Amino acid sequence: TWQHPGDETSDGSFDKFADALSISTSHLERYLSVSRQVTRLATGLPPESFDLVESTARKCEVISRLATAAQLPNATAIPARAEDWAATDGANAYDVVIARALSSLPVLAEYAAPLLQLNGSLVAWKGARDPDEEQPGTAAAHVLGLQPAPPIPVRPFKGSRERNLYVYTKIQPTPDRFPRRPGMATKRPLGQQ
Repeated sequence: TWQHPGDETSDGSFDKFADALSISTSHLERYLSVSRQVTRLATGLPPESFDLVESTARKCEVISRLATAAQLPNATAIPARAEDWAATDGANAYDVVIARALSSLPVLAEYAAPLLQLNGSLVAWKGARDPDEEQPGTAAAHVLGLQPAPPIPVRPFKGSRERNLYVYTKIQPTPDRFPRRPGMATKRPLGQQ
C-alpha cells in the first residue's frame, strides 16, 4: 500500500475536482501546494507537457487558471471529449493517460486506448475493488489492445480507505474502429454481457 510520506496537508477535503470550485483562498492555497507535491512525485522529472482533457469549456477555464497558479507552464487544458480528441490530434499521442473518478473501467479503457502510444499506460484511480467492474474492464482491455496489471492498493492521505490504482498497458495497436462516436462508450460499454 502506497502512502504519500509526510502528507499532513491532505485531509480528504478535496476528494472531487468540483470541490475546488467553491473553496476559500486558504484551502485553495493548500490544494495547490499538495497538487504541486503530487505532480512532482507522480512525474519524477518534469514531462514535456501535460494535456488535461475536459469536455466542458468552463471547467477548462478553471483548469487553466489552476495550472497557472500551480506554476505548471507545460499544462494545457484541452476543451474536447476524449473520443473526439482521440480521433484527431490526441491519437496515439500519449505515454500515460491518468483518470480519476470519471467512469467505469471498461469506459476508461475505451477512452484511453486510442490516446495511448504503444507501451503507454492508463492509470485509473478508483475506490473499492469491484469484481463486477474489474471483469468487464479486463474484457474491454483485451479488445482494445491493453494488458491489465493487478490493482494496486493506495493510501494517498491519512484516513483514506479502499483506494486502488488500475494500470493498463497498451501492448498492441487499438483496432481502427476506436474511438467510437461520442457517448457510445458509456451507452454500450465493452466487456458487458
